[in-house]
Amino acid sequence: MGLVGFAVFFLVIYIAFCIGVGIYGQRKAKGSEQYVVAKRTMNPIIIAVAAAATVGSGITFLGCPGFAFKFGYPGLWYSTSWTWLVPLVTLICFFSFRKLVQEKGSMTIPGFLGDRYNSDTARVLGVLLACVAQIFFLGGQYTGAGHIMSTIFDIPYSYGVILMGVVVAFYVAAGGYRSIAVTNTAMGFLMAFCALLLFFSAYVMFPGGVSALNAKLVSIDPNTVQVFNPKAGPIGGSIMAVLCIALPLAFYAYSPQTSAHLLATKDFSFKTILTYTFVMWGLFMIFGLTPFAGLAAQAHGIVSPKPDAALAIMVKQLYHPLFAAFLLIAILSAIWSTADVVLFAIATGVSNDLFANVIFKRMGWSRDKIDKWNMRIARALVVILSIISVLLVLHPPQYLVVFIWIGLGSAMVIVAPVVVISSIWKRATKAAAIGSMIIGVIIFYTMLIKGVQSFTASGIQLPITFATMIIISLFTKPEHLEEAGG
Repeated sequence: MGLVGFAVFFLVIYIAFCIGVGIYGQRKAKGSEQYVVAKRTMNPIIIAVAAAATVGSGITFLGCPGFAFKFGYPGLWYSTSWTWLVPLVTLICFFSFRKLVQEKGSMTIPGFLGDRYNSDTARVLGVLLACVAQIFFLGGQYTGAGHIMSTIFDIPYSYGVILMGVVVAFYVAAGGYRSIAVTNTAMGFLMAFCALLLFFSAYVMFPGGVSALNAKLVSIDPNTVQVFNPKAGPIGGSIMAVLCIALPLAFYAYSPQTSAHLLATKDFSFKTILTYTFVMWGLFMIFGLTPFAGLAAQAHGIVSPKPDAALAIMVKQLYHPLFAAFLLIAILSAIWSTADVVLFAIATGVSNDLFANVIFKRMGWSRDKIDKWNMRIARALVVILSIISVLLVLHPPQYLVVFIWIGLGSAMVIVAPVVVISSIWKRATKAAAIGSMIIGVIIFYTMLIKGVQSFTASGIQLPITFATMIIISLFTKPEHLEEAGG
């Protein structure tokens, strides 16, 4: 049996696992709280592994190795940044964030903003921004799946995108957060195993050792072994470029898809938060080893028209078919582990915070009726959004991570800073939250339209959002100050 046969075998097992988990989750999801946050019964270790898999995914096995393949060691700046900064900001800010979540019962990031300021405007604005931001991120995951399946099976890229869209939409729509937590936890451990295997087998055990690998890179381009590579531009060309990437990444913990895990933990005790943070941190450090395999691909002379596919092509060409099939399907499943929670975060944000908590409440519906329709709409939106995302990336973008950052960057530098300030500063006001999000959208997307690279635009936008939020808060009166989080 060759690579394709082994890959089909592993893929069928994985799809069957996802479908089974979806059916299991559907039986458990009897109400919207069970569907959206699994009734807050999840163990912190489980959701930490799931959150790590969510952050990792296609970036771990495609985007970051692709940067290293293209630019050498300076391409590692991206993975190094999120490895350390995401858990750090989670630990610093979550103690304040949890207080409001406990008091208000918020189930989503837009819901948190709406509850914090008792404002439907803040809630709806947060939903709309999350939708725009995350649809690009979701499309990026589908792009990664298309590349991997095209590499494995020699099929058109679009076939892989469509297959992923169908399977992910099914088990997310059926089982809700519980299905996502189970699949993502399994994938988190599998990703760690594969990252370690690739690091040692491709980088450490490179013929002649790491010194031979570095010598090969130098012969290709001396800039690949420097701290910064001028050719890397906004990815790793200078200290300013690195800061523009690193600082927004620090707020990834409060993006809609990552916070879906945070909000499902069984409690918000000191022990729970420490457990969550350090389990996630440990996995990030392992995931951060995969770009070294991208360096090995360059040193091996792998030819890839798309840098994001370089690692997959190396695995296909240099590894035993059984081992290669296992690794490639594991990489594919890692991509799915982020697509599902992003899809879920958008759908439940719209259903819970636009329909259930605004439209249906104003229509005077009973709680039971709202609860029933909340789940129905969320499930329908999962299918609709999956179709939209597939159509968005039928023609793949040049760089996966750059495309993802059109959405991810805006979430991290427009919405997430507002969430963080709202949780740790009593003086933050509703006017400031709404105003900074509106101003942020105008400035950020104007920069993108004018041709500013998405990494650079994010680095510029982050301090603007902070400054806007603080200045408007100082000149406006806080509402419900006695209820605000400390």
